[in-house]
Amino acid sequence: MDIKSMTIPELEELSIDGDKEAAKELIRRYREGDGVEQNDEIANRWSELFDDDEEPAAEDESAPEEPEEEPIAEELDEGLAAEDEPAPEEPEEEPERSWPAEYDAMKREIIGRLREKAEAGDATALIVLAEKYLVSNSQTEIDEGYRMLDEAEGLLRSDLATDESSASRDALVHLFNTKGAKLEALYQGTGDRSIGESVFNAYSNAHELDPTQVAGITRCYREGIGVEKNENKAREYETQNALRGGIEEKFQVGKTAYEAGEPTRAAEWFQSALLSEDADENPALKQYVRVMLGRMGETDEQGNAIDVGHELEMLSTMANTDHDPEAKQYWESIKEERERERERERERERKKEQEKRNAKNCIFCGAQIAADANYCKYCGKSQVEEAVKETPVTGGTDPYGWSGGYGGVDYGGDGVEPPAPIPDENELKKKKMITVIVLAVCALAVIGLVLWLVTGRDTDGDDIQTQESTTEQAAEGNDHEQPPAEADDDIDEPDAPAEGSYSSYSHDELYDLDTPMFFPDSDERRLSESELAGLSWDQLQKALNDIYARNGLIFKSEGCKDYYPAQSWANGYTEDFNDVRSNMNDYEIDNIETIKKMQERLRPESED
Repeated sequence: MDIKSMTIPELEELSIDGDKEAAKELIRRYREGDGVEQNDEIANRWSELFDDDEEPAAEDESAPEEPEEEPIAEELDEGLAAEDEPAPEEPEEEPERSWPAEYDAMKREIIGRLREKAEAGDATALIVLAEKYLVSNSQTEIDEGYRMLDEAEGLLRSDLATDESSASRDALVHLFNTKGAKLEALYQGTGDRSIGESVFNAYSNAHELDPTQVAGITRCYREGIGVEKNENKAREYETQNALRGGIEEKFQVGKTAYEAGEPTRAAEWFQSALLSEDADENPALKQYVRVMLGRMGETDEQGNAIDVGHELEMLSTMANTDHDPEAKQYWESIKEERERERERERERERKKEQEKRNAKNCIFCGAQIAADANYCKYCGKSQVEEAVKETPVTGGTDPYGWSGGYGGVDYGGDGVEPPAPIPDENELKKKKMITVIVLAVCALAVIGLVLWLVTGRDTDGDDIQTQESTTEQAAEGNDHEQPPAEADDDIDEPDAPAEGSYSSYSHDELYDLDTPMFFPDSDERRLSESELAGLSWDQLQKALNDIYARNGLIFKSEGCKDYYPAQSWANGYTEDFNDVRSNMNDYEIDNIETIKKMQERLRPESED
């Protein structure tokens, strides 16, 4: 609420809490008799609380309007800095000044006066006291606060019935919003339905008196506080308020649509926000809206394309160079959103890897399905143990019944191979028995051969040498067959060098718009040389570029300049490499060096 429009009790309450601007306005009103009986004594007492060294003004009612008699005006404007030090740029960071010893007495006096006014039927005093009681830890005082709000409501409604003044209406709207906010906090902690209904009634009354008050009632419909959830109703209130309001109201509707995954509706409201009459009065918000439109790939309010990198750079300048507090707030929002998008990308990658690890092949058609799936989503066959024992229907020249499909599944006639028939359990046991017998016969034959070689050594030396030579060659052959088996084992390891999903991309596919980010978790861990070993020089360069793009670099080369602006995880806003590297963490810096080292090893091959 604007300090100029506050009542004397409200200014006194804020002044007690140390609000210098409120105290300055309070002193001015008492000195000038603005809305209150002129009283220099009270003004001097408030001045002394803020400046012990200031001489109080003489109690001369003939000169109440002379500005030089405001003892704390200059100090309130410049802050409470020491006389030999320059005033700080951000006064809000100054250490708070302690109150004089008579603070407690002054506070008691003011609270006593508020109570007197409240008992006399002053609605404003009742509201101020109620707000104080509602933040108490005492349930008795909290109950008293709600009682005071109800009493103030009755008084203000009576005033409004006889005199529809804006002051009574504004005070009543403030009362309902205060009551709704306090009850809403209580509802969030308890979930009590009756409290939720009281919240909804309070916000509804505020909106009825002032149609621009939509935040509370919109939240009730959106979250189901005291009323059934109704997103359409919530949007209706937001839209009505946005049509009456300016850039901020329109932006809020666009932001809600954006977060709900409705980019088209969000873009329309963002563009409407830029066309608002007060857009130029809010340069930080206007710049933020342009950034949002640019990141969505939309045009501005004039239909012109938006260079999102340039707009981000301008917002960064406003926030970090011009120290615009609103621009800094929006800049932080962009950084938070960027981090959320990174996390979503990492979650998608983790989900893909998890799906790969948890997959199995259908026992009938061989398609890849979830490890815990009971039915194949491609052929529809059950994957439980009983299904393995099922025997296909036989008959005629088609022994397994493929012409009519397997188990009711038609595989078509377009060259699709049906799955192999699955033998029953007896047939498997028979095959195992035959295998055992064959192995036993082979073992006996080998033993007999060895005995024959030993016993016939003297008479048939040439044959023995020939047999030994043959055996040695066979052994060497077995040695040569071992490495491929080891290689197969290595391929099955989960930590095999170079993820197949990255090494499979050809040079021409690296910067297709649907190509994912290489190593999205490179800002959370250090990449090993073993997992990079299977990548080509160009694939390594793609991984390197991804790290720079994620930290804000704008690319000009062919392929890159079209690819990265289309990626949600890339946030290009500058061409300065030093600026980009300043955004990186230790993991990313180390990974860049590792990737470059691997590229150096491949460079001779790429140059040849």
